[in-house]
Amino acid sequence: MVKYETHFCTSADGTRIAYAVVPGKLPAVVLVPGWPGTIELVASDLAPHPLIGTYATVWFDRRGLGISERQVDDISLERQVEDLAAVVDDYGAEPIHIYGSWDGSPIALAYAALHPEKVLRMALVGPYARGEDIISRQALQSTVEMARTNWSLTRRSLAAIAQVSPPDQAAYMELLRRSIPPEMAALYLEQYGTMDATPYLDSVGLPTLVL
Repeated sequence: MVKYETHFCTSADGTRIAYAVVPGKLPAVVLVPGWPGTIELVASDLAPHPLIGTYATVWFDRRGLGISERQVDDISLERQVEDLAAVVDDYGAEPIHIYGSWDGSPIALAYAALHPEKVLRMALVGPYARGEDIISRQALQSTVEMARTNWSLTRRSLAAIAQVSPPDQAAYMELLRRSIPPEMAALYLEQYGTMDATPYLDSVGLPTLVL
């Protein structure tokens, strides 16, 4: 696991957000992790990454997850863009590069559209702009209900989706158990079908790599 420093900042609605920093060369790369990424989970994934140790790297626990404030009711795109803005402003070394993955991509897209002066380049991995384009309501609802009624089975499914190796699956599932309450997991699963960053797409003018 890569070593990092932990910091805290306050989002626009008063929610406390935790973020991690690995020092390095500027401009920094700010990661917007896909759910269910948390600081610890991302740190485990980053260990062999070639960026680490070269460029300063910043990532954060999204609201309701990890060591960010857990008691939240609003995980809308607007609030999560404000969380990213709070992290970037608190870190204070601008401009930045953004790396967004999975459902972190709509957050990255909206932030880049709203704050073009703060972002140099962006990379999006497995991205989508509108949730309803990638998953049916029926499939989504069954997964949401499974998270609420059988969080253990859902954690096992997430480990499989994340392609965690069998020796590491137990540790991964335990980390999910500690960092994400079942009801918050259900809320984040629901957002796959409701997030919509399409109104921001025409305003993104910076160089962007889509993988």
